[in-house]
Amino acid sequence: ASKDFKCEICNYAARRKDALKKHLLRHNVQKDYKCDICNYATVHKYYLKRHLLKHNASEKHFKCYTCNYATNHKPDLNQHLATHTDFQCYSCDYTTKLKKSLRQHVFTHKVSMQFKCDCCDYATNFISKFKQHVSSHKASKDFKCEICNYAARRKDALKKHLLRHNVQKDYKCDICNYATVHKYYLKRHLLKHNASEKHFKCYTCNYATNHKPDLNQHLATHTDFQCYSCDYTTKLKKSLRQHVFTHKVSMQFKCDCCDYATNFISKFKQHVSSHKASKDFK
Repeated sequence: ASKDFKCEICNYAARRKDALKKHLLRHNVQKDYKCDICNYATVHKYYLKRHLLKHNASEKHFKCYTCNYATNHKPDLNQHLATHTDFQCYSCDYTTKLKKSLRQHVFTHKVSMQFKCDCCDYATNFISKFKQHVSSHKASKDFKCEICNYAARRKDALKKHLLRHNVQKDYKCDICNYATVHKYYLKRHLLKHNASEKHFKCYTCNYATNHKPDLNQHLATHTDFQCYSCDYTTKLKKSLRQHVFTHKVSMQFKCDCCDYATNFISKFKQHVSSHKASKDFK
């Protein structure tokens, strides 16, 4: 749908009037240029002049030199002038009134595609579509948001996401510059400053740590996990899970680019990344 409600101060545009009103509160500026005929007011002299033209609708200031078309808005005139021009394709009979449409059409004549994917047969002449496609092959999202479940493949994407929350980090460390929105994360951080005191202790031996996940991993070393299909034993439950997959003939994860197959998602991700060569976006 068209965004008819436009901000006079920046490039913001909205589909609803109430959304525009809400946006204008951000600027919070005084409108010094006021109309003497109605209640209209603006922060720019140019917008007041343009507004006054509405009160004198009979007189049109922007006129077409080809036909009798006239308007009080220059953008409308520019759009009208394009209707008198035909943009012709040099390779076929295609014609259009819009130069942008001609540019997009020209790409359809190119047999060889500029941007080709190394993981599949996808190819395109549009860099934006190519970047979007390449990101679909990336499996791991290593950059995670502390406030919600959002995760991203790139650090810059996470930074952009964090702006949406726009929250104040009220929990601050007195020792360093660390700050967070959650009390739990601050407590976990403070443990780093007090490395000598260990809060999580093993009830079987003298092992102690400040990180509960490390303690859970350690406790597993006191337990033997037995495979039901063979004599394999291990101290780690995770290792037993991985071992059980070796008894499966069919592989869960198969590569679309080659014959590689595995039952381990981590190894599969590592393999897929080996197909990703460096790409130059020109």
